[in-house]
Amino acid sequence: GDVAHTGEYNPKENEDSETMEKSESAAADNIDTNANVGVDQLDAQQTLTNKPKKSKSKKKKTQITFEQYEAISSAISTYLRDKEGGLGDNQEGEIEHLTWAEVADWYLNQIEKELGDSMDEYKRMKKLVDLVIRRLLTVEHTLIYIGGDDANEGLTERERKIAVHPNYEGK
Repeated sequence: GDVAHTGEYNPKENEDSETMEKSESAAADNIDTNANVGVDQLDAQQTLTNKPKKSKSKKKKTQITFEQYEAISSAISTYLRDKEGGLGDNQEGEIEHLTWAEVADWYLNQIEKELGDSMDEYKRMKKLVDLVIRRLLTVEHTLIYIGGDDANEGLTERERKIAVHPNYEGK
C-alpha cells in the first residue's frame, strides 16, 4: 500500500506486499487468458490503466550532455568577457552590457550552420541556451544581472542586462 519505506522491517508491510504480489499474479493470469484479445481492445485497456499515471507525472526534464553545457557556458562567458574588455562603440569609457536575449541570439547565430534549416532544432537549442543562461545566473553564479532591482523593474529576464561575475576565472 501507501506505507512509507523507512528501511526497517515491518511485518504488516510484508503482508501487504505478499497480498500485492498475489493480486499482480492474478492480473498476469488474467492477461494470459486474454492473450487473443484484439489490438484495439488491448490498447483501450492500457489507455484506461495508464491515465492515472499521466496525471501524476512530472514535467519532462530537458537533458543536456556535460560537453554541450560546457561548450555553451564557455562560449557565452568568453563572449561577454570580450565585450566587457573592449569598450565597444561607447567612447565615454563605460562598458556596454548585453541583455540575456542578445547573448542567446549571438550564440544561436554562432551555431546556425550546425543547426541547418530545422526550425525544431533551432527552437530546441534556443530553449537549451536559455536554460544554460538561467543556470549560470541562479546556480553557478558565473553570470550576474547588472543593476539593482530598481533598474530591472518591469523587465522580463530576457530583457535584463547580464555580465560575467568579476570573481569568475573561466577558461
